Order: sequence, then C-alpha cells, then structure tokens
Amino acid sequence: MSYFLSEVPGVNQARVAEDLEGWIAPDGDAVFVLGDMKPGFTRRFVPGDSLAVSQTLSGPVAAEKLVRFRARIRGPRSAPPMVTALLEPYTLANGQTITLEIDEGAPQVITFQTADFVDIANARAHEVRDVINAQLAGARAGLNGVGGVEIRSLKQGRRARVFLQTGTAPLGLQEWAWFASIRIDGTEHGRVEIRPGETRDLSDVAASLSSGGTPEVSFVLELGTK
Repeated sequence: MSYFLSEVPGVNQARVAEDLEGWIAPDGDAVFVLGDMKPGFTRRFVPGDSLAVSQTLSGPVAAEKLVRFRARIRGPRSAPPMVTALLEPYTLANGQTITLEIDEGAPQVITFQTADFVDIANARAHEVRDVINAQLAGARAGLNGVGGVEIRSLKQGRRARVFLQTGTAPLGLQEWAWFASIRIDGTEHGRVEIRPGETRDLSDVAASLSSGGTPEVSFVLELGTK
C-alpha cells in the first residue's frame, strides 16, 4: 500500500516508471502509485481508509528546519458517499424526515412513514434504503454491507456532493471527503480537502521540525469526516 522514497534529496526519488513496463511518469519528475504498481488500478475504499507514502530521512536534520512537501494530486471523480454512523435497526417514528442537498441543488425532504416498514421502531437498513430511493433524485442509497446505509451522488466531478441539511430521523448520517496531509513523525500538518475530480497543487504543505534527528515524513491520502 505504500511506495518508499529511495533517497532525499533527488529529482527521481519517487519515480516508479522503470517498474511499469515502459510507462512514463507524467507532469513532473516523480510519481507515486498508491495501492498498486500499475496505472489505472482502482479499489473501493470505505470511510476511514487511508493510503500513505513515507520516508525516514537518510541523515540528521537540524531543529527548526522547514520540511516542504511538493506534489500534485488528482482526486477520484466520484464523491465519497454519505454514510449512516449508526447500524440497523433504526428507531424511527412516523413523520420523521431528513433533508438532503444533492450536488449543490435544491433541498430534498425524505419522509419516513409507518406504512413503509414492517416495524418502524426497528427499521432495517434495506427498508431505509428503499424509502430514500423512492423520494430522492440525483443520488442513490445503498447498503454498506455491515448494517448501514450509504448515499452516493449519481454525478461526477467537483460539484458532486451529498449533504445533510437537517433531519429528525436518527440515522447519524455523516458526510465524508478526501483529505491530503503531510505528517512528520506521526504529527499531522497542512491538511487540505481534495474535491472530486479536482487536481490540487500541494506545494504549500509544509512543517517546521521541532527537534533534530532523522524524522519520518509521510504523505497521507484519507477518506475522513468533514
């Protein structure tokens, strides 16, 4: 899941193109391939997952020196889903609602009614999914495989988003997003959000060393709560 720098400094310190059957790294001196050696590899990540590239510096660095991370990253085209923090069964009541905003559009009110459930006070995840899908436009609810519900935009790109405006139905819905950060010896610095399909220049991510030695510098891409 990680690919390590071979030396610091050096313009080719992160290049893996020589291992990719003639593939040439685009737009820069170095490329990290996270998750797999071959370009185009995809994997389904769930909220809380992260990918990291790290390097323990090969020589000592004096205290108060500035460590600057320079990179360009392109985020996934699809927006992360909104996910229920709670798992089934859900204790709902007739007339409870959630109001969702899909892709920065107009608010959509989803109403849960007794007739939609075998037992609304012990609502199952698939029942909640079906009620949402019957009333929601521009997004689709599904099951996350562990007794929860997730809601995904049908759109791709920077405007793709699922946002909970308000609600009385206790589903514990949480919005997630991609974040990139630099960490020095495990301490996070310069966290920035990566919008769907957006290319970000991360040259402004920097941190000052509080003590000397040979620190470990890591770049981390993670799916976290907003």
